[in-house]
Order: sequence, then structure tokens, then C-alpha cells
Amino acid sequence: MANYKTGDLIICIITHGDNSNEIKFGEVVGVDLVTQKIEVSFLKRTALQDGRIWHFEESDEWVAINKKSIVKHVPIPTGSDGAIVAAGWLDIGFVAGGNGFSFCLVADEKTTSLPLLLCEDSESEEEEVSDDPAMHGYKNDGWCVPDNDPSCEPFHFADINDPTLSDEAKEFIETTHKAVHDFERWNPTDKQSQGIKTYIGNADIKACIQSDNARVKAGKSSISFTKPPLKRKR
Repeated sequence: MANYKTGDLIICIITHGDNSNEIKFGEVVGVDLVTQKIEVSFLKRTALQDGRIWHFEESDEWVAINKKSIVKHVPIPTGSDGAIVAAGWLDIGFVAGGNGFSFCLVADEKTTSLPLLLCEDSESEEEEVSDDPAMHGYKNDGWCVPDNDPSCEPFHFADINDPTLSDEAKEFIETTHKAVHDFERWNPTDKQSQGIKTYIGNADIKACIQSDNARVKAGKSSISFTKPPLKRKR
């Protein structure tokens, strides 16, 4: 059971009471070590776009299945970015939409409209990207700079009371910082939401470690990335 974890993708065959079989596709949201069952949130075909759009079950309910019913397992490494997760969905026959819950079969991709993935570039897919590891796959066009560029300062919180900022900018900073605090206090009760928080949390830990190392290397003190300042002078 140790090779299954939250975020992995699976294809399984479910046998119903009338002995009919159904192929189902889903995401692992938990592993019950007591019953030795895999807890899965399944995709379901909707009526949208003539039945080409698939969503996770609206009720957010998950189903505990036997490992032997799984015919394909696609492991998703902890902390993977959107591109890797999307590639995993492709591996089980689906194109993932950018909203995290809309999908279509690969065979229907050309006739289906899905929300764009946030990791997609609005320019040509054939655009050259930098082979510098410090660029993390982005094009070195002056907009994005490598981590080792002298102008690339270690992460620090935006100063919500900076007098040079507009009220709109200050409000954006305040809203963003509050969202971080709200996420830390969020305690989801359903399996799918728990899986989402775990996924985001793992990615956050990786980013925080990298940012903290950069601050230490630059001679700066560590900061609590999960507790950005909230107070704003009125």
C-alpha cells in the first residue's frame, strides 16, 4: 500500500451488483492502512458541451476500492507543479483544465473548450525556453531572470505601508497576506479538500525551503513565510 499516496491518478474497473463492469478514472485522496483500501475521488461525465466535459463528483464523496481493481496507476511526485500533474492526467487519457476540476478525454480535446492551465504560456507552444536550470524552464527575455542573477533579491514580504504604493496596490497586498493566514487556518473535512490542502502545502514547503536558503545565503534572517504581516496604517 505504501506505493499509493494522495494525488496519484488511477484507472480501475468497478464491478456492480448486476455483475456489470465499469471503467472509472480518479485521483487518490487517501489510503486506509487498516482496511488496506485506496480512497478515490472519481471523475464523472457531465452534460456540458454535449457530454465532453468531466468533473469530480459534485458531492466530493470518495469511494474506498480494493487495490486489485486498479488497472493503471500513475504516481504523482509530492510537490509536483501543474505541468507534471497535467502530464499524469494525459497518461490516463484526459486533458486537465486550468480550474482543477474540469477535464475532457484526449480524443475530445479538439472539440472541447477547457479553462486554460495557469502554467500555459499565452505565446507559441514552440517558443524557445532557457536551458539554464536557474530559469526553471522560463525564457530568458528580461521579464523572468535566473535565480543567480545579481538583481534577483531573496524573497521578502511586500511592505503594506510603503508610501510609494497606490491604495489599490496596498489593498492587493493586504488581501493576499490575509489569504495566506486563512489557508493556514483552513481545516477541510472532506477527503478531496484534504488532498488539495496537502498538495498545496507540500509545494509550499518546497518553495519556502528554497526561499529561506536564498535569504540565508544573502546574509538575511529567516522569516515565517506562513505569517505575512497584516497590519495596515490607515
